[in-house]
Amino acid sequence: MGLGLAYIESLPMLLALVRATGDAIWSKAGGSHNPDQKFASPRVIEGVADVLLRQGYPEAEVRGILGENWLRVARAVWA
Repeated sequence: MGLGLAYIESLPMLLALVRATGDAIWSKAGGSHNPDQKFASPRVIEGVADVLLRQGYPEAEVRGILGENWLRVARAVWA
């Protein structure tokens, strides 16, 4: 299991928004100010880890979900 953190429905719209707003695209809550975009900033990852740990996921599984599983797959495919 792993998180897919790059869900972009319209790359041209995202690029135009980033060019126009820079870092102002991100709200203080960690998501986008644009309701048409369905992604969150990297700041929310810590919150995801906290929720998983509170739900009883072991720390090793949380590390896997947050990236170690992707690293394992990448090493297996590209090694």
